[in-house]
Amino acid sequence: MQLLGGFTVTFDKLKQYANARIDELISISLYSKLAPETATFPYVVTNLSSSSNEIRNRTDWIIDIDFWDNTNNSSIIIAQADLVKAGFNYYWQSETEGFYQSHIIFEGEIPTSIPNMSRIQQRYLLKVR
Repeated sequence: MQLLGGFTVTFDKLKQYANARIDELISISLYSKLAPETATFPYVVTNLSSSSNEIRNRTDWIIDIDFWDNTNNSSIIIAQADLVKAGFNYYWQSETEGFYQSHIIFEGEIPTSIPNMSRIQQRYLLKVR
């Protein structure tokens, strides 16, 4: 993606930067796209997708952060979600390829059809320049 001032940050780099920041904030395992079948609960899964929001000199992306636990007590993932919100909401990261700012646009519990499964999702808009 082309950014302001001729900087270029690739999809993979943006994903790497965002995941590294989230991983710094949490104390449970982090996976990109899908957790392996051998994953130990609780854990976090991130997915990055483009946004339909077109802004001049800026590319917007959406990162979904799903916090999973296999218990009816969601206190651990709530605490982890709070840590991410405190350290990732309105966070700026500047790199040689460009920079991004993240801010939360959704947070909530997501019902699952799996008994005793807890899921909390946060969604952030990444404004990339």
